[in-house]
Amino acid sequence: MPSENATALSEYDCSTCRGFIKHFGNVVEIDDGRVRTVWSGVSASDPVFSVVAAALDEFVLSLPLSTIFRSTQAQYGTKTTRTLREGQVEVWHHLHGRVAKRHRIEDVCAAQGNFDAAVQVFQRGLAELTQDALDTIVDLIDDNALYRGTEHRRAVTEFRSLQNRWAQAIDRRAFVFANAMNPAARLRNTVIGTLVQDLSAGVDLEQAVRSFETKVAPQNYQRPTALITPAMVKAAMKTIDELGIEESLQRRFARLSDLSVTNVLWVDNDTQPQMKDGIEGLLLQAATPGRQVRAFGTRIRRRFPWSPS
Repeated sequence: MPSENATALSEYDCSTCRGFIKHFGNVVEIDDGRVRTVWSGVSASDPVFSVVAAALDEFVLSLPLSTIFRSTQAQYGTKTTRTLREGQVEVWHHLHGRVAKRHRIEDVCAAQGNFDAAVQVFQRGLAELTQDALDTIVDLIDDNALYRGTEHRRAVTEFRSLQNRWAQAIDRRAFVFANAMNPAARLRNTVIGTLVQDLSAGVDLEQAVRSFETKVAPQNYQRPTALITPAMVKAAMKTIDELGIEESLQRRFARLSDLSVTNVLWVDNDTQPQMKDGIEGLLLQAATPGRQVRAFGTRIRRRFPWSPS
């Protein structure tokens, strides 16, 4: 028989509450740079759960941030359940929590993968791109000295602002997670980001700008199709003529007359006459040259009985 204390303790060790802790107990939110767990809101005056919640809050806060929370479930845990014991209905209260609609998604792994990639790009940009390089690019854009630079000014200035705030943040990891989905966070992987990388790495200004302008030049940048000039066509045709492969390059849809009736498994009677090697071809293929001549002669004698033998 279980002791009275063991029975009392089992009230707080059910599978419903364990499921909640396993799937929802390590979720945190980042609000204005501060990390809060799901246990942070438990009142200290609660005589039953306040001590446990405080311990769980401290433990979850000691863990590193891993990825964004997404779920296919609308809820974890259950508010209440009922059991019948010795003719009496007992109501059990459990840990439970609803998942907001903005956090629900069918493909959790894909969403977390995209977020993790964004975090990695943002983190590398914050660590590798220098303020001097960003300031130099903004000055070039303002002086109209950078080709198509005005298209990228907002991204550069927003990233510079994010980098300043990151440098002053108490919890830099939390700041990266909170701002990883900002479009400016991906600056490092953009065309203007290559210029910032070059300047941050100490590449000469003239060389770095020349490399950037080559990437965004009209003949190279955002061109929907490849360039094909008449001279290129003539050169290609010359090569084709020299190789003698022009006929093999001709393309058209096949016609029934292109297909031999001997190369198909089945053909209907209406289609067969239109195909290459129809019924006549099959008969001729089965006949020898001598048989063809004799058959022809027989047809003549029967049609003209007066023909000499």
